[in-house]
Amino acid sequence: MQAAVEEAHKAGRKVAAHAEGLQGILNALEAGVDTIEHGNFLNEEAAQRMVTGGQILVPTLSPFYRMAQLGTEGGIPEYAVRKARQVVSASFHAVELAKTYRVPIASGTDDGSPKLPHGVLVYELELLVRAGLSPLEALHAATTIAAKACGLFDQIGTLESGKSADFISVTGDPLQDISALRNVDTVVIQGTFVKRNDAPLLRQSSITEVHL
Repeated sequence: MQAAVEEAHKAGRKVAAHAEGLQGILNALEAGVDTIEHGNFLNEEAAQRMVTGGQILVPTLSPFYRMAQLGTEGGIPEYAVRKARQVVSASFHAVELAKTYRVPIASGTDDGSPKLPHGVLVYELELLVRAGLSPLEALHAATTIAAKACGLFDQIGTLESGKSADFISVTGDPLQDISALRNVDTVVIQGTFVKRNDAPLLRQSSITEVHL
């Protein structure tokens, strides 16, 4: 694993580790990965090592919470429901630890998991707030820290000179209620309106219409 990380870093690439169990997390940190995806069973030692190593945690609460929420009545196998409920509890604790030790948290959803369609980022942010983040911290997880996790902070993640002008406006105040992000009114990508006043706009021929 360490050799893979070293070679990736030589090529200027980020390395993400799919790590749920504690030993896998510790192994990945020892190898020098950049992000821990899931990190469900993070403990104090791992959190401290992430701070020292500068790694980012991507909790992905959505898939496990969704399976636990639906249960067998929603078509999820019993063994998966049982595991999901264990993982949800551990994952919420992992977020608490990360916040306590100041481990950077980026939002990620593991979209495409059972009963979890693509495009459910707001659901993840709502869960991060439920797990203990403030709405502002959840917004940073979806923007600034996510951009750093992807190695794109010089291009996106904040609104400032020299970066891509990507932003949205919503109805309501997400700093008071993160669910306001469900009410997207306007979308601007690279300084161009894609959606304004809740109506999609036509763009260049390569993209005829964008529905958000």
